[in-house]
Amino acid sequence: MENQLAENIREYRKSMGLTQEQLAERLGITLGTVSKWERGGSEPDLGYLMDLAELFRVSVDALIGFSLRGSNADEEADRIEALVNRVPFEELQAEYEKALRKFPNHFRTVLGAASIWKRFGVMHQDEPGLRRALELYRHAVELISQNRDPEISEVSVRNEIAGCYASLKDYCKAVEEYKKNNLGGINDANIGLVQIWDERKPEEGIPSIERAYLNNLSESATIMFGYIFYYLVTGDTARGIRAAEQAIGHLSRAKEDPDRRSFMDKLISLLYLLLAVILPAALLWGTATWEHQQFVIPKEKVRAEQKAQKAKEEAERVAMMTPDEKRRYEAKKAHRETVLRRQAEKSGKPMEDHGFLKWTDITTSRWQSAYENLFGESLQFHEEFFLEDTLVHR
Repeated sequence: MENQLAENIREYRKSMGLTQEQLAERLGITLGTVSKWERGGSEPDLGYLMDLAELFRVSVDALIGFSLRGSNADEEADRIEALVNRVPFEELQAEYEKALRKFPNHFRTVLGAASIWKRFGVMHQDEPGLRRALELYRHAVELISQNRDPEISEVSVRNEIAGCYASLKDYCKAVEEYKKNNLGGINDANIGLVQIWDERKPEEGIPSIERAYLNNLSESATIMFGYIFYYLVTGDTARGIRAAEQAIGHLSRAKEDPDRRSFMDKLISLLYLLLAVILPAALLWGTATWEHQQFVIPKEKVRAEQKAQKAKEEAERVAMMTPDEKRRYEAKKAHRETVLRRQAEKSGKPMEDHGFLKWTDITTSRWQSAYENLFGESLQFHEEFFLEDTLVHR
């Protein structure tokens, strides 16, 4: 077993926002003692280890680095988790109970055992099993600092406790626990269901159900738009159109009164706009991109190869020049580069430097662009390009 006590004391202290001096005050010891612990110069005795574990809300074995460093406890948890859905509940329960006797303060083991006992208790209406799950879930909350799974949090564990209370028909405690952890309304549906059906308090439960319904509708709309935009980005316009039509149907059916205006009408209008304008525009964009890749890019490659060949031939010709010829050549080349640079500065900046987007210009003001579009290409506002085709000279 690798001892990481010094490092863990320092990390847990910082995670609680305590200075070394504040930790020393909590434990009734000197600042120098805490400093020695964190440098590894000395180690706390068993009494202080227990005080530190209680203060940091972790187990002693976690504090000294036993369960945090991929120890036997983690290996045992991996082994038992691999048995889930492969062996009967009774065998899993026995395996977890055996592991808990060896590692009573290992978070993954405690949480896994709680989950198995809860599933067993719910399926068989077994009160002792649910009570055991409650006990283990509460202990898991105490060990939550060991958790490394981003999908598990104290809120999710406490919601499992609320579920145990509901299965035990202790609905008052279930609602109380759900309300304590109702971050962003995640438990509104459960609260409303328990109050309406189990407690027979429909008037108290319906506001929670309504909030849950609106949150669910908003989330569903977000998911639908996610699919639509995914198909737009990937160029699958046909599926994007079908997804928009399905979204319109879903939102239309969700309206309580079809003749009454609501926020959903705005969403439906936006979807119709997608169908009428954006999706066809995306189809045209995709077609233009395909044409550019099929016809323009090959020609650009040929021109690039010809340019490279010409540059090679010119380099060979320069190598054969006399010193005077080289000076005249360099002066002429510098003048040409200056002219090209000035022309480039006046030709604007494209949206992208590849594909047919190279033809665009984001430096021209909107009123100039609008004027040009209204009165034709013969009127150009770019200096030195009056009455000329900008596509030729840019």
